Amino acid sequence: MVSPRSRANGCGTDAPGDHTDHPALLRLGVPRRVGVKVSRATRTAVYERDDWTCHICRLPTRTDRGTGDPWAPSLDHLTPRIRGGGNTVEEMRTAHNWCNTIRGTEPLGDEVPVWAVGGPPESWKQSRAVVAERMTGAAA
Repeated sequence: MVSPRSRANGCGTDAPGDHTDHPALLRLGVPRRVGVKVSRATRTAVYERDDWTCHICRLPTRTDRGTGDPWAPSLDHLTPRIRGGGNTVEEMRTAHNWCNTIRGTEPLGDEVPVWAVGGPPESWKQSRAVVAERMTGAAA
């Protein structure tokens, strides 16, 4: 059932966080996300194929920490979903939560990005300082 609020916003669904059919997003050309969940088997296959190593900073992920930890593994789409990337094993790579978040939808080159050298900070609270320090150090 679609709630009155969702209908008023032009959305066709009541699912939490799923307002990808919102007219403003469709006008911007954002593709509607369908089936964005990745199965546990696919997720594990990608992690094992990549030897649990982040493809961005090239350091190992930490499986002994919670899923919200900066060093925990996450799936990074080579072509971001917002740009039409899919959830296939070939389209995804292992990345630290932090590296994946900082990368956003920017394309990657062959070199480790300056902000990713050394991997994630120990906590999310240090994120801004670490990125700023690495970027200013690279500019010097």
